[in-house]
Amino acid sequence: MKKHSIRYRLFFLSAKVTVIGMIISFIVCYLYSWIANGAVIETFNFSDYLNALISTFLAITVALGLSLRFTSGMITPIASIIESARKIAEGELSARASRGKYRITEMDHLVSDFNLMAEKLDHMSREMKVWNAAIAHELRTPVTVLRSHLQGIHDGVIQPDSTNIAGLIKHTDSLTHMIEDLRVISLADTGQLRLFREFVDLKVEMRTLLSTLAPQFTEKGKVLVQQLEDVNCYVDAHRIKQGILALLHNALDYSSQGKVVVTCREQAGNVEIVVEDEGPGIAPEEREKIFDAFYRADSERPSHVGASGLGLSVVRAIVLAHGGEVKCEPSSLGGISFRMTLQTG
Repeated sequence: MKKHSIRYRLFFLSAKVTVIGMIISFIVCYLYSWIANGAVIETFNFSDYLNALISTFLAITVALGLSLRFTSGMITPIASIIESARKIAEGELSARASRGKYRITEMDHLVSDFNLMAEKLDHMSREMKVWNAAIAHELRTPVTVLRSHLQGIHDGVIQPDSTNIAGLIKHTDSLTHMIEDLRVISLADTGQLRLFREFVDLKVEMRTLLSTLAPQFTEKGKVLVQQLEDVNCYVDAHRIKQGILALLHNALDYSSQGKVVVTCREQAGNVEIVVEDEGPGIAPEEREKIFDAFYRADSERPSHVGASGLGLSVVRAIVLAHGGEVKCEPSSLGGISFRMTLQTG
C-alpha cells in the first residue's frame, strides 16, 4: 500500500469525522436555542445566519488543518510498519519501523513493540541457523562412525566381537544423550520444561550421586571432595541431579589432576551448589559463552565420547526453570567454579 494512499485515506477519514461533527454541533446548538427561546427562528435574520455559517466554515477549516497535521504525524510510522511487515513476510528480517517526525505516545509504543518483535524474530532465526549447523556437525561424527563400523561388520572386515559391539553401543549412547539434551533445552527455551517438585534432602541425594562417580575421578588422578550441609528444598530432584551430574562430568573430563570440591549449603535464604576445581580455568571473556549450546572454551581439547557439548546448556536450562541462576567464576583453588543458586521454597 502506497504511503500517499494511506495519507489520503487517513486525511479524508479525519476530515469526514470533523465535518460531520461540526455540522451536528451546529444543528444541536440551533435546536437547543430554538427549544429554549421558542422564537429564535422568527428573530433570526440573514446576517445572523451568515455569521453562523462563516463561523462554522472557519471552525471546519481550522479542524481540517489540525486533522492534516495529525495525519501527517501518523502516516510515517503507520506506513513504515506496513512496509517493514511486508519485508519481514518476504524474509527480510532486518527490516525495522521508524517513528516519524511528530511524536505520538501510542504510536511510539506501537513502533517500539513492533521493532522488539522483529528483533526477537531475527534473533531466533539466526539462532536456529546456528543450531541447525551445530547439530549437523555434532551428529555427523557418531553417525559416520556407526555407519562405517556396521558396514565393516557387514562386509566381514570387522569382527562382531564384544569389543566392537561395546564401541557401537557407546556411540549409540552418545546419540541418545545428545537427543535428550536437545529435548531439555528446547523445552526450556519454549517454557514447556515440566518440573515435578518435591521436598528433597539434597545432602542425601548428592552423597549417593557422588559415591557412584568417585571411582571415575580416582582413575583419572582426581580427588572428589564433599562439603555437604543438611539442606531441604522444594525442587525437581531428577532434574537437579541431572544438572549436578553434567557439572561433575565437565570437571571429570576437562579439569587437571587434583581436587574437585563439591559444596552444598544454604546461603542468604537460597541453596547453593558449587563445583570447583584446581585448573586449568576459563578465560573471563568465555565464562558467559560457556553455557551456549555446543560451545567449548578450548577448541583444542579432544571431544570425549558421549560428550554432546550441551551439558552446561542443560544445567542453565534446569536452573532457570527452577527460578535460579548459574554462574561460572574463578575458583579459590585456582581453576573454575560453577555455582548453582536455587530458591529454598
